[in-house]
Amino acid sequence: MEIADLRKTMAFPLQAAVLCSDCNAVSDGVHACPACGSSSLLSLASVLGRTTGDEGAEAKERPVNA
Repeated sequence: MEIADLRKTMAFPLQAAVLCSDCNAVSDGVHACPACGSSSLLSLASVLGRTTGDEGAEAKERPVNA
């Protein structure tokens, strides 16, 4: 599958985001990468040290124009 075929605007929660270690695609794939079919997926929330609910709390504490 070509990269151009994958370029569609998508949004999903950080908790669902995974990085494929074989083709470097980011998706919300649960068991396999939708681009290459690999099961070598890395949770981006884990890499960034974010746990459920952290995103909203941090955004509320930080001033928008800071």
